[in-house]
Formats: sequence, C-alpha cells, structure tokens
Amino acid sequence: MNKATESPYKLRNRIYVSMLALIVGSFFFIGAFTYYNFKKQNQTYHNKRLLRKEAATLASITYFIKSQKGVKHSGKSIFHLFQHKIIELADIHKLDIVIYNLKGELILSSSKELIQKSIPTKLESSFLNELYKKKSTVLKGATPSGEDYLNSYQYIADTKNNPIAIISIPYFQLDENYKRDLRAYLIALTPIYLLLFTIASVMAFLLSRQIAEPMRRLSEIMRKNALMKRYTPLKWSSSDEIGQLVRQYNFMVKELEKSAEMIAQNEKQSAWK
Repeated sequence: MNKATESPYKLRNRIYVSMLALIVGSFFFIGAFTYYNFKKQNQTYHNKRLLRKEAATLASITYFIKSQKGVKHSGKSIFHLFQHKIIELADIHKLDIVIYNLKGELILSSSKELIQKSIPTKLESSFLNELYKKKSTVLKGATPSGEDYLNSYQYIADTKNNPIAIISIPYFQLDENYKRDLRAYLIALTPIYLLLFTIASVMAFLLSRQIAEPMRRLSEIMRKNALMKRYTPLKWSSSDEIGQLVRQYNFMVKELEKSAEMIAQNEKQSAWK
C-alpha cells in the first residue's frame, strides 16, 4: 500500500485537525470572554449590593444618633454610644460592622472573628487623607486564607453633619457567591457546548472530505496517466479552485501534445534527409 495514503499528515487529516483546532480555540476564547464578563458583572453586582447595605446601615445610624437627644456626640463617646447598638445593626442588616475613630484606631467590632480575618486595627494616614477627600470608598482585600472580600469605608456624622467616626463594612460573600454562580452557569452551558462541538466536528469532517476528496481523485487520475504515458485532458464540471487546476492541467496536456507532434515531424524530416 502507498505510504503517502497511510500517512497521518495527508491533506484531509490536516484540514480536519486544523478545523477542530479552530473550533476548540473559538470555544476557549468564548469561554474566557464569558468568564471575564461574568466575573466583571458579578463584581459590579456585589459592589452595588455592598453600597446599598452601607446606605441602609448609615440611615439606621443617623436615625439612632438623632434619637439620642441631649447627648453630646464626639469621637470619645462613640464607644459608649454604639457598644450595644453595633450588634443590633449587624443582626438587622445581616453584615459585619467595624467602627474606627477619626485617627483610624479600631474602637468597636460586631464580631471578634473579624480581627482574626486580618481586618486592619489601624488605618494608615495616607488612606485617611484619601478618605477625607472622597468621603467614602470601597477597597478589595484578602484574608490570610485567601478569601477575597470587599470593604467599604464612610464617615459617621453627628446631627450637625460633622464627622465623628469611620464605619467599615467588610463584605465576605463575594468569593462564595461568585464561585457558586459561576459553577451553576458553566454546568448549564456544558450540554450546549458539547452539542455544538459534536455538530461542528461532523461538519468539519464532511467539509474536509469535500475539499480533499476531489484532489485525491485528480491525483489518482494523473498518476495512472503518468504510468500509462498517456496524458489525456481531464473533465471537471465545477468552476471552483479545483476546476481552475484542471483547466491548467488540460492546457499543459495540449502544449505537450503540440510539442510531441513537432518533435515527431522533425524526426521524420531528419529521416528523409
């Protein structure tokens, strides 16, 4: 059997493998874009959710401060003012709360576990200056165990709108929700991707066969003609690229016939001389 026929690198196989590689590459880039877009939307959702929770918590704090009539609020009285209220606010809004004084020193925390999760006990002066300019900000951090979280910072103001403390709301649901939602999304897409890959693989096989089979037939015809030393024009009804190749081959056959006739005439003339 012809080794060229047995070769795994023949044209049809190369076309088929190239198409499969293109399909797999397309799925990969689609998956990467989907992952990036999903992650971005997920982060935007959690940012907005954290800001909504922060706004609701600050509204409760503002109402609580206004209800404390006759009490002078200052940075020194924050501990006694929120010593018990911080637990209530955390339970109502289902979140963690940390309160700092205006110097960035930790005063109160709704949970002792927050300190163990590397929540800062002292805010840096550069951050305090930035917060003073922006009035509020959201930062992204990570615990020693690698858990990602968001942390919002904003001022707590008294009844005269003067800042008396800084409230921090760590948001630890980001990583868990993101992984769960992404896993559910990918599981839902898996059957669709498998179906599309199967259909695309079949179409790639048929297309590679449609492209390579006519060339194989032409090659076989040319080989037989060469063995028989008889170059006859080929017939091809289609006007595609292979049809152009056939027309060029037929043109060369005609030129060879003319050359053969001229050589035969010259030999006859030489023989009569």
